[in-house]
Amino acid sequence: MISEAVIEQLQERCESFEEENSRILQQFHQCQDEKNETINVMQKKLDDLEQNNKMSNLRIAGLEEEEDEDVHRKVMDLATQLKTKLEPKDIADARRMGPGKIGKTRDILIKFAIRSKRDILYKNRKMLHQSTRPVFVNEDLTQRRSHLFYEARRLKKQGRIFGAWSQEGNILIKVKERSQPKPVADYNDITILIKGYSIKKRGGGEDPPFSIRPPHPLNFFFHRPPHPPIHKIDQTPPPPDFIVRLDPPNSDNFDKKYYKIA
Repeated sequence: MISEAVIEQLQERCESFEEENSRILQQFHQCQDEKNETINVMQKKLDDLEQNNKMSNLRIAGLEEEEDEDVHRKVMDLATQLKTKLEPKDIADARRMGPGKIGKTRDILIKFAIRSKRDILYKNRKMLHQSTRPVFVNEDLTQRRSHLFYEARRLKKQGRIFGAWSQEGNILIKVKERSQPKPVADYNDITILIKGYSIKKRGGGEDPPFSIRPPHPLNFFFHRPPHPPIHKIDQTPPPPDFIVRLDPPNSDNFDKKYYKIA
C-alpha cells in the first residue's frame, strides 16, 4: 500500500512539472510574439517600399473597354475631360490590367513620367462626379492598403463613416462630416475610430456590431490577439487543423479525449 509520504512526494513532483511546463510555455509564447513583431516590422518596411514605387501610378476604373482600342488616347481624352493638360511624353505607360473577360471592364494602369502631372490628374478626379458614366480615378495601392481601403469604403456605404479616400498612398477616413480626416494604418485604427465615434454619438450606448474582414494574418501585418488558454472538452472534435492531442494515440493513458484552442 502506498504511504502518504510517497503520495505527497509524487504530488510535489507533479506540481514541479506543472510549473516547469508553464514556464516553458510562457517562454515559447514570448518567442512567438517577438518573432511576429519582427515579421510585422519587416512587412511594413516592404509595404512602404512597394507603395513608394507606385506613387507615380494611377488606376482608372470603369472606362469603357473596346476591341483594338488605343489606351493612351483614352487616357488623354479623360485628362481633357478633367481639365488636365497632358502630353504623350507625360505618360510612360498605359495598359489594361489582367486578362480580358467577356462582360467585364478591366482597370487601366497609368505610369506617369512626371509625378506632378499625376498629382494634378488625381486632384481633378472630383470632376467625374458630374459625369453620367461611373468612372473612378484611384491611386495604385499595395495589396494590403487596397484591402484596408476596401473595408473603409464598405463602412462608408453602411453609413458608419462619412468618407474614405487615399492620399499619397495613405488611407484616410472621416467619421462624420465636421470631423477631421484621420489616417488609418491597419484594421485596429478603424475599429478604434468607429468605437470612439459611437461613444460620442450615443453617450455611451452601443452601436450595432462592427466587424471587419482582414486578410489572412500570415499574409499581412495586423494585430494578433494574445495566446488563448487550452481547455479540455469531451465533445465531437472539430476539424483536424483545430485539434491538438496531448497524449499519443498509442500510449496506455490515451483516453480518446480531445483538446482544442479556445
